[in-house]
Amino acid sequence: MESLENENVEILIRRYLDGMASVEETKRLGKWVESSEENKANYQQIKNLLDITDTRNSKMKIDVDNAFDQVLNRIEEKPQGRKWIKTMQKIAAILLIPTVIAGYFFGRTTERRMDAGKVAYNEIYASLGTRSKVLLADGSRVWLNSGSKLRYPDKFTEKNRVVTLTGEAYFEVQSDVSRPFIVQTQHLNVRATGTSFNVQAVESDPEVNVSLLSGKVSVNKSDEPDKNLAKLVNLIPNQRFTYDTKTGKSETFSGDLYEFIAWKDGRLVFRNKPMSEVVKKISQHYNVEIELRGKELQDYRYRATFEEESLNEILKLLKMSSPIKYSEVNRVRLADGTFSKRKIIISPL
Repeated sequence: MESLENENVEILIRRYLDGMASVEETKRLGKWVESSEENKANYQQIKNLLDITDTRNSKMKIDVDNAFDQVLNRIEEKPQGRKWIKTMQKIAAILLIPTVIAGYFFGRTTERRMDAGKVAYNEIYASLGTRSKVLLADGSRVWLNSGSKLRYPDKFTEKNRVVTLTGEAYFEVQSDVSRPFIVQTQHLNVRATGTSFNVQAVESDPEVNVSLLSGKVSVNKSDEPDKNLAKLVNLIPNQRFTYDTKTGKSETFSGDLYEFIAWKDGRLVFRNKPMSEVVKKISQHYNVEIELRGKELQDYRYRATFEEESLNEILKLLKMSSPIKYSEVNRVRLADGTFSKRKIIISPL
């Protein structure tokens, strides 16, 4: 991570979040954060870690702040880029056990809002290259994939439980037949009671996917005033529903769905998938730009499971088992002193 006028960025961010930063420090930090997407991601990573180690709302008798400082003091040289982020995630994992009990999870970034009915809403965002997990007021659990956002209330109403999703999330919903659990997306609503399912509704992707692992869900169009008339499908376990928002076409198939939810366990699973989809998932998982060249590679089928491998290791494995070669574009220093995003080019042999 680039230095901020030779200051310790972590300390400055901590001062800002604690309300101790001066006006000048706040301005410098804001300018640094807005100067590049990489800086925004690094800021979010540090904020996430500080959020989960915040003991002001915890009843646990543990000096997490002191533990955090001790761990940081053992880092003699700060790693750069993705390696630095992984180091911070490992630190978070060490500190996560006591804070989970207090209701805090790694990747949590909360913005509280009040509506006219005095209901407080939270917005949680999973930074690029990370995953986040949150426990809702009713006991339901949600995993957010990289770059995804969830908006939910501090408490649910007596009639239903409504959350809003942008991106991808896996839900384990507590059973309550009297209060349906509704996931709102830009194009579709998913209605459940006690269910485990995955919703993929990325804004840049015209396809919306719903994968049901257990229980039952109904999928409705979100732009129709009468939700009963707008029902598209009722799913049963091990069914996946795909809806094309541009054409309005949809399809449902049954089978083993683990490859579609493996991301929540930190795995990348490809089962006879086209290379175009493979590089898309790898790009999201590692927050890197990958350009796939050559029409013959777009539909090349690939089968593999990755867990804990680094990006370089995965690229080497792809090269060993596929008719490809790859190269990395040198990162260049931009006018503001930051560096361009890491980019990989994959092309046919």
